[in-house]
This record gives sequence, C-alpha cells and structure tokens, in this order.
Amino acid sequence: MIGIALWAEGDPFERAQQFAQKHKLTYPILVDDKKGTDKKFGVRGVPTTVVVTQDGKIHSVILGADLEALDEAVQAILK
Repeated sequence: MIGIALWAEGDPFERAQQFAQKHKLTYPILVDDKKGTDKKFGVRGVPTTVVVTQDGKIHSVILGADLEALDEAVQAILK
C-alpha cells in the first residue's frame, strides 16, 4: 500500500509528512507535485482508492471511504 498526496496548499512535501505523522501512517506517502496522478486514475475526490493487480492493471477505483467495496475488490484479485 502507498498513499499519494494529490492536493495541498503550501509545501506539498511538508504537508504530506505532517499528515502521515499526525495519523501515524506506516506506509509510504508519495507527493504528486507534477499534478498528473489524479487525471491518470480518474480521481474526482478524496479519498479515492485504486486497487491494482499484481501485474499492474487497475482492477477498480473506489471513490470515498467505502471499506466494503475495498474488501470486495481485494478479495476478487486474491482469488
């Protein structure tokens, strides 16, 4: 799992680091300072979860904090 910081006011690298520390995140947070990831993955809001298969193909894009949809997507690709 990785996180990708898409939008931030001020220094996006500093904001991503502060967010990760505040929420005690243990996975890497990348910063999209070139502003292209949202378009590539069809992100229309945050949070958005992109589930990618082991061979790098997008399985599903989940808008919002929908843990049930995330669980279903992960279970589907693990079969």
